[in-house]
Amino acid sequence: MFERTALPEGPRVISSRLPGARSVSIAAYVLAGSRLESPAEAGAAHFMEHITFKGTAAYPTTRTISEAIEGVGGSFNAATDRESTVDWVRVPRREAARAMDVLGELIVRPLLDPREIEGERTIIIEEIRSYQDDPGQYVFNIW
Repeated sequence: MFERTALPEGPRVISSRLPGARSVSIAAYVLAGSRLESPAEAGAAHFMEHITFKGTAAYPTTRTISEAIEGVGGSFNAATDRESTVDWVRVPRREAARAMDVLGELIVRPLLDPREIEGERTIIIEEIRSYQDDPGQYVFNIW
């Protein structure tokens, strides 16, 4: 059973309890995707997806972000599509508060260090090129 809650500041929360689960999965969707970008903004949402993982106010480096989640046996990642950008994390149940803290930091308090921009541009270009190496993905993107 899913439960929908609207928080006072506007975010909507959809939750479901699985009593026997020993882990917690949390995803935060931001309504920022390629369909909403003007030609001058093209790629901004995807870039933001990448650059937020370079550091936040509480987790100032990629390593501190990784250690906060992977150091307790969790995993996390992000993705951008045409409609939204999603950051997600899965951790042992006892680390749910930590997972919420890290997700909140990634979304609300990224450092956006200008020194990281050029390096991240290169990473994104290589990621795009890798999609062209996958015939199914390439045809899907063209279509």
